[in-house]
Amino acid sequence: MATKQNLIDLVYQDLLRVKPDVRYPRPLIEHNIAKAWNQILFDAFNKDLSSLSFYAKEYTGVVVALDATTGVRYSTLPVAISQLPDKAAGVRRISTTTSRVLQFIPISEEVAELKASSEVGTVDTHKIGFVVRYNKVEYDSNMPGTIATVKMSLVVPFDVYGLTETVPIPSGKDEDLIRLALQFMLLQTQGE
Repeated sequence: MATKQNLIDLVYQDLLRVKPDVRYPRPLIEHNIAKAWNQILFDAFNKDLSSLSFYAKEYTGVVVALDATTGVRYSTLPVAISQLPDKAAGVRRISTTTSRVLQFIPISEEVAELKASSEVGTVDTHKIGFVVRYNKVEYDSNMPGTIATVKMSLVVPFDVYGLTETVPIPSGKDEDLIRLALQFMLLQTQGE
């Protein structure tokens, strides 16, 4: 595994070999690695999302708030998440530090609406459904008002990682990541 800075340096060095007279700005390189990272994650886990937890970063103390207008409890995501092909998207796990009994389950918006409008949704109070939005997670009516914070495991985009953080690349996909980032870079600069 490599750090974010190592990956940026690798792409930069490869670009120098291909186009020695062109100096690419770091933000452009990082942007194209981020696009490649999203593609690699999506392709690697499109059929089987079960092992994505290894690629998730953990965030603790995520505040649970109450929307006074709608009465819905929610948490603002602490960082951007990767878009992945299931209901949980980049939210791989939610848990509390106060209760081992509660289980958080990703649900669709339709199921959330159905649960909210029927008594069926309140039968099992140990299961809390959540809907992932662009920048937040909304909990169903089973979310106890006594829970002030949660812990989240999130699969995050490349740009969320710090320069010295290790980026967990799926096994055997490191060369694909570099190659794809290079392709994106070269496609953008063909007109130069």
